[in-house]
Amino acid sequence: QLIIEPVLSLSADFYIRLFLKVRKSPKKCSQTIKKVSLVYKCKECQAFELVQFGKVSSDQLSGECKLCGGRWGIYGPIWSDPIQDYQFVDALLENLDSYKLK
Repeated sequence: QLIIEPVLSLSADFYIRLFLKVRKSPKKCSQTIKKVSLVYKCKECQAFELVQFGKVSSDQLSGECKLCGGRWGIYGPIWSDPIQDYQFVDALLENLDSYKLK
């Protein structure tokens, strides 16, 4: 019954680093699924939609892209909630000068 909360993300060259806060929260644990989606991507026109788990529409069920009629490819899962906590980032930037970097 642990939850993760992304607080900061960065990318450099070929990698991505994600800083997380991990804590216990039985009530919020069940809400995590709302932050994860599948990617429906048209194999013809490359249009895509993020679809939250359990919220598939008739467009996705038909298997056809509503723009061109092409077939959907389904990919994921993908985290579809913010990957930064802007209050955390602001506090980090405000206190950056107080850290002694070598």
